Amino acid sequence: MSDYRSNSGNFSVSFDLDSDTLVWTCRDPGRGVDVTVRTGFGALGAGDAANVAELQAAASTAEPKAPAAVASLAVLARRAYGALDYVAPRLVAMARWTLSDREVSNYTYALTDRNRRHLSHLISQATGASLDKIRDLIAELDRDEELIGDLEARSRSAADAWAFAGTPRFGRRVAWYVLTRLTKPRLVVEAGIDKGLGSSLLCRALDRNAEDGHPGEYLGIDINPAAGSLLGGPWSQWGRLEIGDSIDVLRRLDRSIDLFISDSDHSPDFEAGEYSAASPHLSPQAIIIADNAHASDALMDFAEATRRPFLFLREEPAAHWYPGASIALALPPI
Repeated sequence: MSDYRSNSGNFSVSFDLDSDTLVWTCRDPGRGVDVTVRTGFGALGAGDAANVAELQAAASTAEPKAPAAVASLAVLARRAYGALDYVAPRLVAMARWTLSDREVSNYTYALTDRNRRHLSHLISQATGASLDKIRDLIAELDRDEELIGDLEARSRSAADAWAFAGTPRFGRRVAWYVLTRLTKPRLVVEAGIDKGLGSSLLCRALDRNAEDGHPGEYLGIDINPAAGSLLGGPWSQWGRLEIGDSIDVLRRLDRSIDLFISDSDHSPDFEAGEYSAASPHLSPQAIIIADNAHASDALMDFAEATRRPFLFLREEPAAHWYPGASIALALPPI
């Protein structure tokens, strides 16, 4: 067994020639948790086979530290060490999240400060609003103790409370709130609402718009009758939920949509079906948001076909193992 350890002591890589195994270990220093991943040499690329064969041959001779074998092992170690610079932080975050979080799907997280700046510029490009105005609206959401307190209480009392994050983390949904506050939509439609975290932000934004003299309505669509458990509080008066297939509901809609969010089935064909069904109802100033836009090019295709400017941003989660989802916007046609 040959062992190589980083200067920080937080991760190491070792090579066990007897069992044909590379062992990667990362340590979370805050909790003393080890995350170990074992990879067989057989999983390496063809270019590595010669290095491994040379190492194995040297290990079976009387001179296991033959210069060629040592050099080959050094190359493997250097490559593994370089890769761990990128992989180790995520593995450490995974270990911390596994022990301290409760979510099992639709992971939520805060964004890095840098990524929130990215998001502000995206919204500015989409709306023409100043960065100062956008940052003020983000701060408005950050300090909304009534909304945050209500979401925390509903998370604790939910039937499946064991799977809820204790504190709401909005991620890219911050953009949904800010866009609603800026564009003052008369009707917001969200297809796919899950627990209702995004629904709550959208209705809260509509509530504040009403205080400013610009009332609007939210329609949330989901095929799951249990969806939307987080939506409540006085702002929920601006929203209603409809259970059913989103494409069918959109086809029957008899009102104009100013803001449409696709967050249901992210398969390209289904998402494209949503845009096709929503298209006749989109107002001239409508903005379309694709959640998890990295999973499908459907909105980009729709934007190109309808001459709509298209914007895309990838998330940078703060202190989370998940690499982040994305947000994409299709703006009014040019």
